[in-house]
Formats: sequence, structure tokens, C-alpha cells
Amino acid sequence: MLGFASAVKAKDNHLFGHYYAMKVHERLGNSSDYEHHRGLVLQSMRDQFWAKWIAEFPDFREKLEALAAVHPRLEMNLKLLAFDS
Repeated sequence: MLGFASAVKAKDNHLFGHYYAMKVHERLGNSSDYEHHRGLVLQSMRDQFWAKWIAEFPDFREKLEALAAVHPRLEMNLKLLAFDS
């Protein structure tokens, strides 16, 4: 968890850091921390900076698509980012 916290501290919208922190809190049953990081993941997914990284890791992209599926607007943003890459 310290590595994820360091990533988020270095870059407050660190997509990978927030995603994996979210997963840790999900496993631990910390629902408020899970929701906090989940919200930040959903926000970070919109950032053009992360588009190349999302495209670079197709497995991670699938995980983000599943997470965004409950947010149709974000799912559309992912498709647009993929088109721009």
C-alpha cells in the first residue's frame, strides 16, 4: 500500500496508484476509502495524460472499462481516448 500512496503523493491523479489503492481497500472492506479512490480513478481516466498508458496496457484498459460501465459518460471518454491515441 505504501507504493500506491507514494505514487499518489507524487502525482495526485495517478491512475494506477488510485486504482490499486482502491483494490486494496476493496479487499480490506474499507468502503469509504474504496469509494474515495474509486472516484479518483474515474476522474483520472478522463485525463488525456493517462490515455497513452491506458492504450499501452490492454488488460488494465479492460478493468477500467468494467469500472466505467456503470458510468456511461466515462465509458464513452475511454473510447474517445483510444481513438485519439
